[in-house]
Amino acid sequence: MHSHSSFSRSSMTRRDFLTSGVAALAGPVVFDLGRVAAGGAPYAGRGVLVLDNCDPWQRGKEKGDNNLSCYDLAGRLVFRVSGLNVCEEIGSPHKIAVDVRARRIWLTENVGHRLLQYDFAGKELLSLPDIQASALAVDPATGHVWVLRSIGRIGGSSLEVYDRKGERQAAHPHHGWDISYDRTSRTFWLAAEELSKVDPDGKTLVQKRITRWCSSSLAVDQRTGNVWVTTRNHPQAGGENALMAFDSDGVEVHNIDLGERSPFRVAVDSDNGMAWVAIFGGPVLRFTRKGDADGELDIKSLALEVEAYTGEVWVATKDEVLRLNHKGTVLRKAQHKRDTSQAWIASF
Repeated sequence: MHSHSSFSRSSMTRRDFLTSGVAALAGPVVFDLGRVAAGGAPYAGRGVLVLDNCDPWQRGKEKGDNNLSCYDLAGRLVFRVSGLNVCEEIGSPHKIAVDVRARRIWLTENVGHRLLQYDFAGKELLSLPDIQASALAVDPATGHVWVLRSIGRIGGSSLEVYDRKGERQAAHPHHGWDISYDRTSRTFWLAAEELSKVDPDGKTLVQKRITRWCSSSLAVDQRTGNVWVTTRNHPQAGGENALMAFDSDGVEVHNIDLGERSPFRVAVDSDNGMAWVAIFGGPVLRFTRKGDADGELDIKSLALEVEAYTGEVWVATKDEVLRLNHKGTVLRKAQHKRDTSQAWIASF
């Protein structure tokens, strides 16, 4: 991998990008939760949220024993919500979405079939029942959460929009497995067997078939508007283990064959364009904005996310979550409550 200095643009460059133009729709990037992290030090207001699957079997149970854990930048536990009911999936989509302006956290249970909302102290504010969904994204302009509903099939059944009070505002006939907001165009990207782009009114702007089976994850480069997508192979259904990139019009830019490696999550550093990929069980791969391989880390990854503010990377493994710098050096470690078979992650 390149040295840290290779990617070290000034902090002002990243700060200016995140707090100006359309990026400012999300409100301030740094904020104070008014909390004290475990260990007694003041909490700086940024960190990572990790949803685990440490209960081996949840189906048929009214309540699971999975956890949503919040860690600060030093790896200290800020809060943990237990009793959640999730199970293993084909990838690590965005099951957690953060509404920075309203200081709200949204989460979907794929077994408990609830859409949940918490404040930044981990207090439950809303619990909407009978909502089976695969992924979420917040529209920073309105604070509405966009929910990819599902009826059991991977591609989902509809795209619904809820306000901060949990009232449904709209429903659109779109489906997908993962979803992410694009600040450059104020639109949403969806991916399953097809890649779609829709505007805030639900109008389709892009729609194209990209794989024979399904996508496992997507992420948007918030500087260029390009979208990166990981797709997976299925022994019966076909498809390829691949990392793909498309421009804002949906034109394919990169198609990188990952061979036997099964990608579960992609995340992008919008400052330098680096795409980080968590291969299920490891390693972690990195690619440049031009699609060139830029090394790999021997980490038994389940999921990862790039911090928008710093460009550093959180990686979830079966027993811990790691915070890495640009060179891939481990800066901090935090333990899950118990070993987990999968993980879903969001930084803020």
